[in-house]
Order: sequence, then C-alpha cells, then structure tokens
Amino acid sequence: MNFRQHVLRWLILISMFSLFASDGLIAQINPWQKMADMPEGKTTSVGVINGKIYIMGVGSTSKLFFEYDPKTNEYKSLADMPSSRSSIPAGAAANGHFYTFGGNAASGQPPLEKVYAYEPTSDSWKEVADMPNSRYLLRVCACGGKIYTGGAYYVPKAMEI
Repeated sequence: MNFRQHVLRWLILISMFSLFASDGLIAQINPWQKMADMPEGKTTSVGVINGKIYIMGVGSTSKLFFEYDPKTNEYKSLADMPSSRSSIPAGAAANGHFYTFGGNAASGQPPLEKVYAYEPTSDSWKEVADMPNSRYLLRVCACGGKIYTGGAYYVPKAMEI
C-alpha cells in the first residue's frame, strides 16, 4: 500500500467516526445504563420470554416473582411462586415458560426437589416433574429448549429396604 492509499484510509476512518459521533451513535452503543430499581427483594435467577425478563426473588421466605420490560423500563409483580424459596433456588426460561428448581423452604430446612413452571399468558404456576434428588445452590442453563442443571448440594432420597 502506498502513502496516498494509507492517508485515504485514515481519512475515511476519521470521517466515519465523526459521522457516528455527530449523530449520537457512539452514545447509543454504550452498554452500561442505569435502569429502574427492582421493587423489592433480591434476585436469584432470570430468564427471557418474548423480550421480557422474568425475575425470581429470593430471601429468607421469598415467593416474589417479577416481570421487567426493557422497552418501558418498568417492573410488574406477578403471581407468587407456589412455595417460599431460600438457599438460592435456580430458575431459567425455556419454551415460553419460566421454571424454578430446588432451594429450600427456609434456612436450615431440607432442600426441595420440587420444580414449578410459570405460564406468562395466565400469570399462573403449575407443578411439574420433581428432580430426582432434593437440591439447593444449583445452577441451571437453558439451551435449545432444554434446561440443564448442575453444581448443587443435594440430599439423596431414602430408599426403603
């Protein structure tokens, strides 16, 4: 590349930067923005369904569940989870539902094997198949319409002999 081509490329780059800066496009790509504070509680798990973020609350006896709409920057309280959860239960969204896994009813209580599914269109919960073992402090990940679990404390179910 000769000197003239090199200078021309730099001028094009500088012109493009000036164009983006003057149109405010540089500010639009800044990923860090202050959004609305959560109404209450802490969050343990989130999932996305149809462009809205579903947030599972946690605390000593939390049943809180919220929907956050990034377009309006607003939270909406939804139907409480069927049972209180503590010890960091897990949650994830797949196939249009939000699922909760494990945790325990209160600190010091045994872990739960219960799994519930939230249905956004009816704002309701239903119990689905239990996990094979009671678990808390687990992690979940949704991928390809399936949810994978791992990394948990669990209590094996007792067997009668």
